[in-house]
This record gives sequence, C-alpha cells and structure tokens, in this order.
Amino acid sequence: MSFYRLAGLTLTIIASFAIPIHATEASGKPLIAELADMLEGEFDSRLQMEEDKANNVSKEKSHAWVNRSFVRINAPEFDSPVLVGSTLYRADPWIFDENEFLVWTFTSVQNGNAVLATPRRFKEQHKRLPFARDANRLAGFSAEDLEPARSGAACPITWTKTETGFYGKSTDCRTMSTVHKKLLNWEWRYQLRSDALSIEFFGTDDSGKTLDGTPDNIPYRLNALTRDGVPKSNADVINAVLRTATIYVKNWDSSVRFYTEYLGYKLLVENEITDEKSLTTIGAGPKMKARIAYLKPVNNRIERPFSGNYLGLIEISGPGADDGAYRRISDDASAAKGEIVLAHQVVGIKRVYAAMQADEKIQIIAPLSPSGAGLSQSFSVLDPNGVRVEIYEYAPGKEPKRNP
Repeated sequence: MSFYRLAGLTLTIIASFAIPIHATEASGKPLIAELADMLEGEFDSRLQMEEDKANNVSKEKSHAWVNRSFVRINAPEFDSPVLVGSTLYRADPWIFDENEFLVWTFTSVQNGNAVLATPRRFKEQHKRLPFARDANRLAGFSAEDLEPARSGAACPITWTKTETGFYGKSTDCRTMSTVHKKLLNWEWRYQLRSDALSIEFFGTDDSGKTLDGTPDNIPYRLNALTRDGVPKSNADVINAVLRTATIYVKNWDSSVRFYTEYLGYKLLVENEITDEKSLTTIGAGPKMKARIAYLKPVNNRIERPFSGNYLGLIEISGPGADDGAYRRISDDASAAKGEIVLAHQVVGIKRVYAAMQADEKIQIIAPLSPSGAGLSQSFSVLDPNGVRVEIYEYAPGKEPKRNP
C-alpha cells in the first residue's frame, strides 16, 4: 500500500476529534458540496516538520514530508462532485504514490447527515500518472474508465460534519498488506479543517495486533496551501525565495564559459530583451540592446528537490551602455559595499581548483584551504565580471542535514 512507510514512519491523522453536528447546522450548503469544497486543494506537512525540528523531536518520531492534493474534475456523467486525489512523499527517494492516485465520488448517507466517499482508480492508471494533478487533462472521463481500487489506502471514508469542519473514518476495509504479505484490517481517521488535514491509520491482523500505522499515535498534519503554495495559516506572512541571481556581464562569451565549463552549469535559454518594461527593469536605455541567459546547476550529486535556483547573465550594449548602464565591481580582491558573493558547493574541489589555476584569465583571490572548523575546503575567485565566487566542498560525512 502507499501512504504508510515514510522514512521509517507511518502516515496518521488526528489528535483530537470535534463533536459531530447535524447537517442542518452547517453553512447552508448541501453537505456533499461543502465537503468537496473543503477537500479541494493541496495539503503539505512542511510546517509540522519545522515544528518537529524546533522542538528537537528525535529522527525516529519526526514527521516526514507528505504532500496530498485533491483536484476537482469536470466529469458530467457523475451526479456528485468528482475529486482526483494524489500523494507525494519522501521516503528515499522521492515517491509519487500510485496507490493513492484515486478518483473519489460522494454519496449522501445516514439520512443526509453524513457523506460516503468512495475511491476508485483508472483502468489505465499509468497513462494518467503524468498529469495526475491537471484538471484539464483528466476532464471528461466516464465510469467505464474506472475500476475498483484495491490497496490499504483505498478505503471508503464516511464523513460527518463537526464544529470545525469534517471528521472522516474508514469503513469495511480489509486488504492485503504488500509489506506484511497478509490480510489486514485497515482503519483511517481524518480531521478536515479549513486550514489543515490531519491523518492517522492502523493496520491490524485478525488477532487484533497492530502491524502497521502511525507510530506512537502521533498524527500527521498537512496544512492547507493557498494557490501560491503558502500554508493558509501563514498566508499573512511574507514568504520569499531567491530564485535567480543575475549578473550584468562585461564579456558575454567569457562569462558563459566560466559558469558552464568550470562550474558545470547548463545554458537553458538565451533571449533578446526587447519589450520596454523589461528594458526599464534592467536599467537599459531606449537605444540600447540587451540579452539575457539563464543557467542552472546540473550536478545531481548536490542538487536537491525544489532547489530550483538559477543564474542569470545580462549583457547591455549600445550608446551609453558603458557609462552607467550597470555598476561594475572592482577587479581587485578588496571588498566593495554592495558587492555580492556567489557561493557554490562542488564535488571534487581539487580538480575544479586545478582547472581554474591553469587558466590565466581567472583571478584566484583566496587559495584552496580547510575551513577553521575543518568541515570543508574552499577557495575564492573573481569571475570574468569581477563578481566574487566562493567554491567549497564538505569533508566526507561533515555536510549538515537539510530539510527538503
């Protein structure tokens, strides 16, 4: 099954349960519509991971990264809303969980006081996996495209309204465990609020022994994300990520060569800048010409999922370009106010250092040497534009652990 073994942990839900209330006490929406509206969207456990780290929770009890999405699909053949759910999680390596790629439909039960959510899967599941979260590409399927879902994650869920949202619990879910190779009775519990989805589950054998499930009964909390990927509970907090560092170059060819040949960047795209807004943004005058290139590190031994950072190179030419279209940094080794440092982690630093030493056009301003704490080695150079570049490599086993 899926959603169950995350870096040695199991996925869970719910710390405390709100008291169910009658459907007529809801917001006025039909219960099915209200549930579908609350489920639709993306949920992510990163805030819980950060809290674990801040509270010094042990590795064994820390929560792993889980991202669950529910996409509303236009499928006119069905009477109820249709949501396609999918889950990404990090065990090792990053995994898209095919067993949790499910089509959910909804039926009113218990005299209208509850909603039964029933999961099914696509008959040709592998053909739809590449666009599992693309509502347009999934639209229009029919009941004939679906088949029963068979896994410990594919349990029908009965949802009841609570004071804070909805409480969900699985019913009649007995399936084979792919880990334990035996039939287990699965129980899933959910607490759905406007800002989070909590999850816990248990798999027990016929003797009542729990063989799988949430360790120590600690639920996973997946915070609801806004369309911009920000937790709704933190939507009023400014979140900024540096995506691109851009250099105004002195020499285009030598700059591209420095970053591609010596530091292993890949040149992704090179374009002329012609529209007035962009020229104004980069500080180019009306009679000047400009072009930009984007480069990206491609060393998979270092790059992590979601690192996604780019280097930009901009060249400005034409009348007046040399008289202040960009600010030059001194080519000597002394620091200048406003100067930036581009720090690069590499693999095989001695080889990189030897190659730069052999190029007389590259100015080495700090030779290769160990750090004060002995955790790494580093050296510094000026790139062809006078930008200070620090290059370092951690000693084996010394690199600090990072969250994804």
